[in-house]
Amino acid sequence: MTTVSVFFDGGVFADGVRGSGMSMDMNLKDFASGLIGDGTLGEVYYITPVIPATPYPNKHANQKALFDKIAQDGVKIETIAPKVIGSIFVDTGVETLLTTRMLTDAMNGKFDKAVIVSNRAALSPALQALRDMGKSVEVAFFDYTVMPGNALAPEGFKTIDPASVIALTRSGPRPPEWT
Repeated sequence: MTTVSVFFDGGVFADGVRGSGMSMDMNLKDFASGLIGDGTLGEVYYITPVIPATPYPNKHANQKALFDKIAQDGVKIETIAPKVIGSIFVDTGVETLLTTRMLTDAMNGKFDKAVIVSNRAALSPALQALRDMGKSVEVAFFDYTVMPGNALAPEGFKTIDPASVIALTRSGPRPPEWT
């Protein structure tokens, strides 16, 4: 049976969910199961920068609460320190952390197929490297934000249906057309 690992690019995924008027309060592991198609779910990672407590104490606390819920669902969280430039949070380094995690797990035989939940075109070389290693690669993201580089690199592309997010949302906002 094919083992499928799912790698969430946490910041852009959360932006996509919230930008669609939905809540991140969902069972992320169950959501990942819905993305993999045939196969057995392997590791699920949520990789994102940590929102710094200074100058964002409320956002930091909310992110920590989200991490706690995600971890309870069995998702592995990996974080990287962001840059704050002129009190603006700059999401940097995620591509490196995602690439390192994907390639390390691929080399260690932890999966046969990877589903990457991201719209970052900068990941295209890493996706190609996985394919060069004999791994199957798919990208999943909301259809309105797919970058051309990511649409070309994988063997398949899945559009995330808002209904699949809403079906697993525990609390929080829902778009008006879904209520």
